[in-house]
Amino acid sequence: MRNSRSVPSAHEATTRFSRVRRGYDPVEVESHLDQLASETTALRAEYESYDAESLEVVLRATRRSIDDAIQDGKERAAAILRAAEEDAERVVGRAQEEATRVLAEAGAEARRLEQDGRERYLELGRLAEVREQQLAELQARADEQRDRLRRVAEELRMLVDGGPEHPGRPSATRPDDMADLLTLRPGREAVNET
Repeated sequence: MRNSRSVPSAHEATTRFSRVRRGYDPVEVESHLDQLASETTALRAEYESYDAESLEVVLRATRRSIDDAIQDGKERAAAILRAAEEDAERVVGRAQEEATRVLAEAGAEARRLEQDGRERYLELGRLAEVREQQLAELQARADEQRDRLRRVAEELRMLVDGGPEHPGRPSATRPDDMADLLTLRPGREAVNET
């Protein structure tokens, strides 16, 4: 059995023997070889005690342990995935709620601005009508004043020229005509002081 060893163990590689005249001390070498033989016998006996059935049990237990670890990993991955999907649904839900709120606010603001624009447009229309009416009234008053001034100018010319009954000769002025001339002011109607 001593010659059947092929690979030295770590114990053998570190063992040191005393040197004697022709090599190592034979007693130490024999003692060490006996110790190695007994260790090898014990290991072989332990190895041979493992029969195919017990190895199968160990193998099944190892597989079961691996399968359990894989299943546990799958369950954890599924739980992580579910949590991520739930978080994503919450985020998407909040984003949709926010988008709905923003759209509603924008719609309300647009309607308010549209209503405000309509009201301003109507107010501008009313103001334009009032302006047009005021301009028409002012134009009518200006036309009336222009006609009145023409009449007064004509009367003055007739008075200076002597009137229609004596052209070329000044005529006596009538008190009513003088009062009209004295009270005529620009932008106002003549006021009679009689």
